[in-house]
Amino acid sequence: MIRFSLTRLQQQAPYELILSGDTEIMLYMCDTSDGREEIRNRLFLSWFEKHADKKRFTICKAHANIEGQGIFFVIVIENSNPKLHAITAEFEDVN
Repeated sequence: MIRFSLTRLQQQAPYELILSGDTEIMLYMCDTSDGREEIRNRLFLSWFEKHADKKRFTICKAHANIEGQGIFFVIVIENSNPKLHAITAEFEDVN
């Protein structure tokens, strides 16, 4: 698992650090250990909407409720990924 501090996030976006090629995908899943996963999810999504280059990245979001606990996860894909449409379609089918 990769964790980023707020300082590191302010310096460079995590997807910029992780996605170095057009075939890579970043999976972001919110920590559920303290019950603040919904807040983390909103923060990540608002941060992504504000700072991400929408022409370069596609984001897919999902939420599940398992045994009363909210599970939030996101995938971030470079738009140049040759399998972009297949990946997003599969993600939506599972969601």
